[in-house]
Order: sequence, then C-alpha cells, then structure tokens
Amino acid sequence: MDFASDLPLPMSLPRELCDLIIDYLHADRAALAACALVCRAWVPASRFHLFDHISLSETTGRAAVVLNTLLSNPHASMGRSVRSLDLFDALAPIQITYNRAHKPPDIKPLLTLVPHIGRLTHIHTLALTDLPFDLLPSGCFPRVQRLILIGVTAGPALLRLATALPGLRYVAMTRVLAIPYRPSSKLPHKQTETLDDLRTVTIHGSSIAFIGFLAILAPGTRALSITDFFPSEIPYLVAYLSELTAPLVRLEIQVGAWVASKEWGEFARAVGIETYVVFRIHVAVPAGEGPIAEEAMFRDQFGQLDELGMLDIVTTFEEVDFDGGVEE
Repeated sequence: MDFASDLPLPMSLPRELCDLIIDYLHADRAALAACALVCRAWVPASRFHLFDHISLSETTGRAAVVLNTLLSNPHASMGRSVRSLDLFDALAPIQITYNRAHKPPDIKPLLTLVPHIGRLTHIHTLALTDLPFDLLPSGCFPRVQRLILIGVTAGPALLRLATALPGLRYVAMTRVLAIPYRPSSKLPHKQTETLDDLRTVTIHGSSIAFIGFLAILAPGTRALSITDFFPSEIPYLVAYLSELTAPLVRLEIQVGAWVASKEWGEFARAVGIETYVVFRIHVAVPAGEGPIAEEAMFRDQFGQLDELGMLDIVTTFEEVDFDGGVEE
C-alpha cells in the first residue's frame, strides 16, 4: 500500500497573501530573518523590511565591510531593499587589521570600506554627519528626497548638494556649524545648478548665518522652519528672503528671547503678505501675568499679516517669582 498517496498535499498560499503575512511581521526582525530562509519566494518581502534602514558609523567598521561584500555580488538584490541610510562619521579613520601577521594594519576612512555603496539605488532618506561627496561614486543615491544633516559645517560646501543629490525635496539641519554668508562672498565656483524640487527646509539648534547659501542652492524653497532662533540674526533671515525667487508659503520660527521691536519691524517688511507666518514664543513672565507684551509686540509689527489671517502666534511661558525663582 502506498501510504504517501494518502497524505494531504502541502497547501500553497497565493504570493500576495504570503507578502501580506510577512508585512505584518515588519517590526519582528527575528521572524523576518526566519522567513527569508523558508524559500526563495519569501526572500524579497522579508528583505524589504529587514534592510529597510541601515546605519554605518565609526563603531561599525566591520559591518561596513560585510555590507560591501554583500553588495559586491552583481546578482545581489538587497540593494533595492535599503530605503534609509545613516552614514555617520563617513570620513572617520578606521583601523583595518589583516589575518596575515606580516601585513601591518591600514587606516582608512569609513566610506572607503564600502566602495560598492553606489548599488544602494533605492535610498530615499539619507542622514549625514559629514559632506563626503569627494568619496562618493558619481551619481550615487539618485532617489534621495530627504536629507538630514547633523553637526556638519554649513557653508559653501552645501552648494554641492545640487549635483550630488539633485532630487532633494526636504532638508533638515541640526546643530550645524555655520560659515556666515556675505553677498560679496567669493564662491569656489560659479553656481549654475540648483535644487529645483527642494521645497522644505528645517533648521534646529543652529545659527542661521549660513542661510544665504541655501538661497543660492534652492531659490524656490516654499517652507522654512527655524527653532532656537536668535533674534540677533534677523539680518541674515532678511537677506535670505530677498534672494528667493518667490515668497515663502509658510515660515515658522521658534524664539525664546526678547528683542527690540524695531528689529522685528525690518523682518516684517521683508516677509511680505503672501507668507503664512507662525511664531512659537517661550518667555518668562512675572507670576500671575501672561506674555501680553510679547504677543502685542508681534501683532503690532505684523499687523497686516494679522488682519489677513496670515499670522499665528503660539505662546508658552513660565511664571517667575522674581523674588523667589520659578513658580511650579
């Protein structure tokens, strides 16, 4: 008797249903790794989530070597799965040791350990702590739309983004070191290319003295958000607005310092009436009082915008007992 013929046939699920099940496991890396080993048909959906985000830094030099090995295979498919890359300390020196005792260790920048990084062709979000464009292959990261810059030196080097990442739509800058822009500054080369698709810029915890370079790089920017704004840098912001090809659609500023109203008057004249302006103000006020003077000053200086419904003031404050400290 053939008992094998009496056994039920293995159930075959539609490919789409298998993909939905694997999508449900997107946050369980152990389960995804197991799924990738089940069969070849499950590999693409498993890798889509497993390799969605990769982070490289000076502490992950070995991981960089492994990544390059995986990408060096011309038939490798993982490069299409990576959609977000943190490339921190790309220029940091990494010591490479060899198994052969007679060969001394090498010191190389982190980025040189991944010469095949250009095969990550589907990245749309890129985070950098350096601007390592000299070491990146030509045409690398053609699909990047979101760029996060952390602690970089912001100055003329930003202009290279136009050729390095031409598809950018959003740039966020955090704790950058600013090189002041002057209209008479001599640029390293004549800037002919711009980021025509860049629409939104966010600057956090940084001086905006460099912002004039952004006007050259992306004169069609539509939205700008600045946190930890120092009112003493209003002249840089005024100069930036004057360089744009069209008024901003939205401008959001978080400020926590008091300045003379005449300085804000200069800014009010520069911003015009076509921009929706949001002020986020945090001030210390005497106990039992609200930030009435601060709100009144802004509404007075930006009266035309206020009348048109183009001004929004969001105020937070802490009450201070000037005789005894901050009120709980």
